[in-house]
Amino acid sequence: MAQGAFNYSKVKTGPGDVTEFNKTKLARFTPDGKRFEIIGWGPCNIWGLVVDRLGEIFIQEANDQGWPMMPFLEGASYPLCGDDVPRPYAPPFPKLGEKEMGGTGLSGLALSEGSDSFPGEFRDVFYIANPITARIQAIRCHRGSRRGNEADGANPPPYVRGYRGYGNGWQLEHLPDFLLSSDPWFRPVAIQFGPDGCLYLVDWYNKIISHNEVPRNHPERDKTRGRIWRVRHESQPPRTDLPNLYRAPENELLDHLRAANTWEVNAAWQEIVDRHAVSLAPRLAGMVMDDSQPNDLRIRALWCLEGLDKVEPAQLEKLATARHRALRKEALRVARGAVAQSSSLPVRSQLEMAERGLADTDRLVRQESIRLLDELVERVPTRELPATEVISILAEAATQSPGEPDPKWRGYFDSFESYLARSALEKHPSAVAAWLDKDETRETPALLSARAFAAVAMGGTEGAKRLAALLPRMQRGPSNEELLVIASVPNEPRANGLLKTALAVPSTLRLLYDNRSRLPDHAVLAPLLTDALRSLLARDPSDANQDLLVKLAAGFHLTGLEDLLVAASTTPPAGNDRRLAVLRALRESGSTRVDVFRQFATSGNAAIQREAVSALASAKSDAAVPALLEVWPSLTPALRKAVVDRLAGTAASAKQLLVAVRGGAIARDELDGYTLDKLSIVLPDDAALKRLVAELGSSMKPVLRLDGGDGDYVDTDITLRGPFTVECWVKLDPGINNQDSILAGAGALDANFHDSRFRVWVGGAINDIVIATRPIAPEAWTHVAFTRDADGRFRLYLNGELDVTSQAVEKRDFEHLKVGYSNPNGGTAGEPAEFRIWTLCRSSDDIRATANLAMESRTGVSPVSPRDSTLAGETPALLYHGVGDSWGKLHGTAHIERTSDLPPLMTEIEAKTLEEKFAQFRALANQPGDLVRGQQIFSSTCGVCHSVHG
Repeated sequence: MAQGAFNYSKVKTGPGDVTEFNKTKLARFTPDGKRFEIIGWGPCNIWGLVVDRLGEIFIQEANDQGWPMMPFLEGASYPLCGDDVPRPYAPPFPKLGEKEMGGTGLSGLALSEGSDSFPGEFRDVFYIANPITARIQAIRCHRGSRRGNEADGANPPPYVRGYRGYGNGWQLEHLPDFLLSSDPWFRPVAIQFGPDGCLYLVDWYNKIISHNEVPRNHPERDKTRGRIWRVRHESQPPRTDLPNLYRAPENELLDHLRAANTWEVNAAWQEIVDRHAVSLAPRLAGMVMDDSQPNDLRIRALWCLEGLDKVEPAQLEKLATARHRALRKEALRVARGAVAQSSSLPVRSQLEMAERGLADTDRLVRQESIRLLDELVERVPTRELPATEVISILAEAATQSPGEPDPKWRGYFDSFESYLARSALEKHPSAVAAWLDKDETRETPALLSARAFAAVAMGGTEGAKRLAALLPRMQRGPSNEELLVIASVPNEPRANGLLKTALAVPSTLRLLYDNRSRLPDHAVLAPLLTDALRSLLARDPSDANQDLLVKLAAGFHLTGLEDLLVAASTTPPAGNDRRLAVLRALRESGSTRVDVFRQFATSGNAAIQREAVSALASAKSDAAVPALLEVWPSLTPALRKAVVDRLAGTAASAKQLLVAVRGGAIARDELDGYTLDKLSIVLPDDAALKRLVAELGSSMKPVLRLDGGDGDYVDTDITLRGPFTVECWVKLDPGINNQDSILAGAGALDANFHDSRFRVWVGGAINDIVIATRPIAPEAWTHVAFTRDADGRFRLYLNGELDVTSQAVEKRDFEHLKVGYSNPNGGTAGEPAEFRIWTLCRSSDDIRATANLAMESRTGVSPVSPRDSTLAGETPALLYHGVGDSWGKLHGTAHIERTSDLPPLMTEIEAKTLEEKFAQFRALANQPGDLVRGQQIFSSTCGVCHSVHG
């Protein structure tokens, strides 16, 4: 079972165990629902899975990033979409591809195997369905003995079809495209070899192949046609005698289990298990035990016995010593399952099988042995097999890896097997401690390494104590993982000494910084880091060490390094990045260096100024507010708002803020309703604040606030058909771009501000149908509007004036639109107001006439029919009206806040009064003037300073 890149689930088993199954995972479960376990991490969207005739698994990732197809190892981590890994030390699976396949929708995987499948150069090839490029692509996977037709299959041969051997590793060979269609509608979305040995392709047959880039109702989306293609090699005879295994007698199922066709043999295996055909068990056992039978048949017979619960110890012991690696691997895998099911397989026999597998030259066999040992120590610690014996074997296996010719795969396999062993040991700290505390007379270097590995796996204080006792005897420095364990208990005497020595090396400091999330108590570690950094800078104040100082000071919130940090920010080589990091480090460590923050608060670099001002507002110093007031005139409105918000957070700074407001240093309109609410919480009994709230209350109005989060919008469901008008006032935060939008729907429409210019994007071939000719300013109210007429032509308006008309036309409907929603990642950061959507194309005069008019809410927040609106005495053309605190259901962190910074709106009464004044002046302007009296007025009033023709 695969979990997609953006999906979240909780899976509950029959017994009631719950597993979080979130994002980019691969899992398996038993048919009875009793067990569910995650076995893979990382691939974004798995569209293809192949289990070959020898039991090796291959998966295919939709988003080709150099892993178009990959072998699947249980417990492995693939560094693709997900950032979740099974353990911090789990190694990423290496990249296999020499080139990418193209596109982001690889949608199927099929392997040509079996003697009735494609012959010659088309045999043993993986075929990949690529609907984006309209191709069937081909790959050959090289790995020594992966195929079943090698002479003995015991070890990887040095060369395979001209490719050098990769030992136990894999390499993909990209072959010429197998199929390319000239029909742009050809979209292969699934692929599989059928019961006749032919390759079957499911063709979506759709010109548009996408998720949300193109609307679901686009006319070029085909929802009625589809095709299935069959590809047959000319040498393959047509097969019409396809077996119906569902109706086949039990005795005939064994004949089908021997078939050349892969689909047929798999169907026979599943039928035997589904029918619980235990009468076939003796003959299946005979196949397993017969060395003359094909390797893949022996494996399928073993799978049948496993499903029937009829596996005998002799069968596993026989296969565990077979010449072919796949037989040995499957014997260990089945033995592991038998342990979990409490079978009668002797525990000592299982242990001997596992130990023999650890010495195997094939790394997949070795990994199966480690998994078997994990199951043994988990399920059956008995007198016959004490847990400490298994712990010892696991620890030694992790530190004594076999040779591997290819360096890339040697590094990966060593790390992967250590990860498997360590994750097994971590489950049993008591057993690990018991083994570590046993007296050992044979203290060899190999044994010491194994014991140190076990101590790392044990972790915590007890593991660190034992590790600290071992390391001095090992005649080497600690590894990275050992250092992290030691650093987790810095106050332990033995660990403290080792750590102090290690911290003298810059690489250790970098290691701790990169892994700080794995260290449980930063405060305990802080004094050691502070001393180490002082010593390091005294010895070598290089730029690299200065940057290291800043990183650790910020990452661990180190205090007592202010002088070094200030020096690092003010020396001539210090760039803006370092200055910014220093300011952040000082702020997060609670510094009160107001002088430093004041120095940078007037910086021309916006990021530095913002950080310095934030540090001033956070500083617990009486000098902080006066310093802020000094730089106040140079601050942007957004910075002022952030400062006021921080100062309102504590009683001491809130009192200083009130003093500044009463004295006029900070204008009253800098305080919005949210700030007043905060002030009332921290200063509940302050009389001056109560008077201020009473005075400001009448001037504050509610507005919608969107903070830029991906989920911040109004959860409307608006559909625009035919002519329409969308208009609103908007004030956006700095950094205006296409994540700032007033109205959007996935793949349909997005009215956003890319590059600060208002534009309307529509899905399909047109995209930006109309773009404003000039940008809007941040932190200033602007009226924006766009319309569509009956011909499908769009127009944009800025502050009531027509700015641009589209050349293209688009008449289709736009569905599921949300106010403030944004199609790109991120969301709108700003405040919309007086949001109106009309079911008609308003004229320029209409938009200009009402842009500054505050209309009373007429239609509420939900789309209503003209009939319903008319019955209510409302305006039929007004489809949606968002105003004040009436917007509809708010999503994410979208919220209503009160502010006195409002768009220049008038009530209808105020607008009528103003219109009467303008009418009076227009009337006067249209009357003939009095030339003589005008000259007199000019001479007495204007002529004092001005002259005509002078």
